[in-house]
Parts: sequence; structure tokens; C-alpha cells
Amino acid sequence: MRPAFHRHGLVLALALSMTTAPAPAQTYPARPVHVVVPFAPGGNADILARVLSEGLTRNMGQPFVVDNRPGGSNIIATQMVARAKPDGYTLLVISNSHTVNPTVFASKLPYDTLRDFTGVAKLATTPMVLAANPGLGVNTVPELIAKAKAEPGRINFSSSGNGSSAHMAGELLNTLAGIKIVHVPYKGTSQGVSDTMSGQVQLAFPSLSAAGVLIRAGQLRGLGITTARRSEAAPDIPPIAETLPGFDASIWTAVIAPAGVPRPVISRLNAEIVKVLNDPAIKPKLVEMGVDVDTGTPEQLDAFIESDIKRSAQLLKGAIKLDMIRQ
Repeated sequence: MRPAFHRHGLVLALALSMTTAPAPAQTYPARPVHVVVPFAPGGNADILARVLSEGLTRNMGQPFVVDNRPGGSNIIATQMVARAKPDGYTLLVISNSHTVNPTVFASKLPYDTLRDFTGVAKLATTPMVLAANPGLGVNTVPELIAKAKAEPGRINFSSSGNGSSAHMAGELLNTLAGIKIVHVPYKGTSQGVSDTMSGQVQLAFPSLSAAGVLIRAGQLRGLGITTARRSEAAPDIPPIAETLPGFDASIWTAVIAPAGVPRPVISRLNAEIVKVLNDPAIKPKLVEMGVDVDTGTPEQLDAFIESDIKRSAQLLKGAIKLDMIRQ
């Protein structure tokens, strides 16, 4: 039998080790963090990821390295992050496609969108604009709805593909307004917008940052923005929601991590992300890009993702073939 003092010494040593062991959030990050972006360089999500990563690198003392992994409707990059070690050193920037893919691909997804990830922070929303060819002869959303009801099935809208943000916006407009404007999918946003300007299609939903110059030049007519409230970047364009309450089809971006990352690390990341995006030296630049900072807690992001999956499924039901892969 071991002496009592020996047992007491072991207990004391264990207690001291527990009190002196550094907490995960205090030592994190101890090495570079990979920020996986499932989009090509140059888009809104990529630019936002780079602005964020620069700020986190500066504030947290370790490099946050952007790793672009485009392709496969974002599934390739998302699967990679789902399988990464849940230690906070691999993060994923997501957008609307993250909550659309469970409907578009159903059981074909190689990961579970809810079970395999945990929310870190929502970043921003980027309004799209319901933009019309001037030849359509409408200046407001109510005028468009009236014309669409008078000419069912004769007005088209372009998008960058089935299940894209613009497609979702058009389907939401159909649902809430009780109209039928016809979806014309393209392989990219620019060609659809170009055809809208030329009159081959009548409507488009480009991002506010892309549409601003075209609207000011008179090549497109901005009928309404897709966010629930007016945007700081274009306060003169009314939200579609002022005509159709509940309309909200903005492009959103967020950061998630593999499920199982320690909560103290998630909490610290969230606080640092919110700090960077609200930095007075950074936020005005994002507004100039047409980006509205829109942050929240990790729990709020998890709830948002779950609700948006359900909303996307309702909008897309019967609108697309579920096994169609966007290009």
C-alpha cells in the first residue's frame, strides 16, 4: 500500500497541472490557419476572405492563409474541410450554395451539411439588384408584377445557373408575387447580364457592386434590391421587400469549421472576426464594394444555415432537377 503522502502528492501534482495548462483559446493560434475558399480568386467571397484574413493575421499574430479550391459546385472544398482535423486550423468560407446543395444534390453529397460542421461567424450580406432592360417599360417592382400578371410566362430572368443566388431570387419573386417569370440559366453571371442589356432576356439579378455602373449608365434599370432593408451602398434603390414583405434573397458569406472544434476556439475566432469586419478602417471599404457587414454569434449562424436549407428546398421544389450539377 502506498503511503498517504505519496497519494496526496499525486493529487496535488494533477491539480497543479490542470490549473497551469493553457486553455485552447489562450494558445490559439500557434501556427498558420488555412482559410479555404471554394471559389476562384477575384469574386466577392474571395475578396472578403482576403480582407478578413489580413485583419486576423494582424490581430492574432499568426498567418491566416487563403486557399482557393474552386470547382465541383463547392463540394470538393467543403468535403476537404469536413474531413480536416477539428482543431481550428482549417476554416471554410461559405455562401448561398452551401445551403442549396443539400437540395440540389440530395443524398449524393459526401458530407452532412449540418452534422459535419459548426458555425464560426456570419460575415456579410451582398445585395443583388432586380435589374430590367429599359425596353421592358417598367420602373418599379409593382409595375413589373402588374406586367408579369398581364403577360404570364413572357418575361424571362437570367442567372448564373440552377440553384444560384439569382435563380433563388427569381423563384422567391415568383412565389411571393404570384407570378411566373421564366428562368434562363447561364454558365456565368456576366453573359446573363450582357444578354439582359441587349434585350435577349428582360431581367437579371446581378450583385449591387456589379450593377451599379450599368444602372448609372442607363444600360439597366434598377427596380429593387434583394436585401430586407436598404443598403448603405445604394440607399436610393428600394428593397423588393417594401413591395413584397418577407422578400430577402441576398448573397451571404460566413465562416464555418469542422464539427468538434473546441468552443473556446470558436468563441475567440468569432470575436476576432467581428472585430476585424467592424474596424473603422475596413468597414467603409466593404460598403464601397457593395458589401454590408452582417455578423452574429456561432449559434445564430448554425440556426441560420439550418433554416436556409429548409427555405431553399421549398423554393427549389419542382423548379430544377435535383441531380443537376451547376457549372
